Amino acid sequence: MIIYHGGDINNLNNLLDNFTILTPEEKMKFPSTGGGNIGLSATRDKKIAKRFSEVFGNNKVLAIQGDPSARIYQIDTAGQGLDQFIYDGGKLKQELAGYDAIMELDDAAEKEIRILNSDKFKPIRLESSNPLESFIDAISMSDDLYTSVASAYSIIFETITPRKLETRIH
Repeated sequence: MIIYHGGDINNLNNLLDNFTILTPEEKMKFPSTGGGNIGLSATRDKKIAKRFSEVFGNNKVLAIQGDPSARIYQIDTAGQGLDQFIYDGGKLKQELAGYDAIMELDDAAEKEIRILNSDKFKPIRLESSNPLESFIDAISMSDDLYTSVASAYSIIFETITPRKLETRIH
């Protein structure tokens, strides 16, 4: 599963180089879209992450690969977001201890995934909201040709959905 995090370009670069989950208190020291919250907020929708980046004058988002073995607690929030469902007196609810992430099932809200354990998630690249820029970024990010091509190839398939491809073939 690939998810996306948007925000200040300096924060995104720091996460790409050193993927750690800051405490709510540590977050307050940096420009952030999630200051004061537990975990790192990400989304299943690149367009939503892009909106958070645009607040900081940035057109890049951080693509993050989730480990298939990650334990993810799923909550139907009825469009109200995760925060009111995961806290108890300002602390993470007891039943959420031991999970690597918490995922909002409802597509009406931010499609949020709150990463709690950085060991089960790996930043893979910065992506532009422009598909051509994303492709070029992916090609240039690695000295390993195979990794660069594989990364760029995944962007092509994320950008060209089967419906778009079908339209081009006919």
